Amino acid sequence: MKKLLALLLALTMVAALAACSSGPTGESGASGSAAEEVTEAPGPQTIADETGVMKMSFSAPETFESAERFINMLADGTIKEKNVTFNISDDESVTYAYATEGQNMMEAAESQEHETAEYAGKTFMIFNYDGAYQSFTQDGEDVFGVEYTAPEGGREKLDAALNGISFTDNTDAATDDTEIEGVSYTLDNTLPLAAYSTTVTETAAGELTKKSVMWKFGADPDDLDFRFVVRVYKNTTIEALHKEDKEYEDKEVNGVTYSVLVDSNADAPYEYMTQQGSDVYEIRNSGKSSGWGTTRTEESFAAFDTFLNTVSFK
Repeated sequence: MKKLLALLLALTMVAALAACSSGPTGESGASGSAAEEVTEAPGPQTIADETGVMKMSFSAPETFESAERFINMLADGTIKEKNVTFNISDDESVTYAYATEGQNMMEAAESQEHETAEYAGKTFMIFNYDGAYQSFTQDGEDVFGVEYTAPEGGREKLDAALNGISFTDNTDAATDDTEIEGVSYTLDNTLPLAAYSTTVTETAAGELTKKSVMWKFGADPDDLDFRFVVRVYKNTTIEALHKEDKEYEDKEVNGVTYSVLVDSNADAPYEYMTQQGSDVYEIRNSGKSSGWGTTRTEESFAAFDTFLNTVSFK
């Protein structure tokens, strides 16, 4: 996962290693008892209007090309992670992030090369990680982070971003619903829904360009069995999304024609794309991620086949 706090968590993993050696669906919605347990937090707003991630407030850059909001929730609607990224240009961006963690990340990352500085009354650890300047601070189980990636002057720009934050007691958080216009599907209510996440990308004017919903199944949200993704790419074509070094073939499922990725290393197809008008929809079995790679079990392929056969388009 390309999210800021996932990268910071990688630092703690390095430190640790060193120390050791369903029913009818509505439009784009999902139904069934598992989905019915999901409780939505305060409703969506344009990402350009975002002013905070939980208790950490910030101001958006004066100009930016696009913005992305990622939210990870437990099945009951509890926010576990929220990231807001402003893409200022192709190679410059700033991310504001929040997550809840069951460990002391600052202590775990202490052995990594870093500097510390005070911002908004809190001590931040600052890392130069693969050319991106990242910082985070911890308040109990709440972790807040700011990342700045820039072709030059990244450290100074991170400092400016950190000087623009503040902390309050306000925990209201804008979220995005699980609706994706134009597609309907059903979640199997016998599968254990542990969590779900949404990722929305918009232009600076608030026009949607991409939206993803990831459904996460397993008894433990920290140790999932598998994940399914439903995604829409606005105003594009399948050909534009095809990877040049990959092979694809057409396949019809439930009356829908898909372009399917051919992967000889997989036991069954796991990536399906279909053109619907001016938009492309992707349905994907994202399996289980270990942090180092992805595995897909027979159980995930069987469940995904059932899921795929419920998908329809308007």
